[in-house]
Amino acid sequence: MPTRAVSLDDERDVRHASETPAAEPSAASAAERAVEAAQKIAVERLELIRLEFLDGIAGLMQRAGLMLAAGLVTILGWCGLAVAAVVVVAERLPLATAIALVAGTHVLLGIVLGVAATSMTRRKTP
Repeated sequence: MPTRAVSLDDERDVRHASETPAAEPSAASAAERAVEAAQKIAVERLELIRLEFLDGIAGLMQRAGLMLAAGLVTILGWCGLAVAAVVVVAERLPLATAIALVAGTHVLLGIVLGVAATSMTRRKTP
């Protein structure tokens, strides 16, 4: 097998052959990359919207839970006040009459609030 000496010109030719520039991208490949980038942006925006929605729902659920707890505490307090009113009225009237009086007052108050709420929600026609 004959050996051959490598000249500097041969080394330069080998380097140039391995460093040939890639073919310039075509319009189709550029359009494909643009579509892929647009799809990626759309997916990222949808993910951002989903995360913002979940964050909003979590906050809403937390506020709803706190409102429910506040309502429960208020109802318990209202019941305590009603029992106290019955006890106070029962000192002057029979117990059954005191309970009926306090309960009737609550029913009347509920009716008045219901009528007021209904009148507020009705549309006013010109």
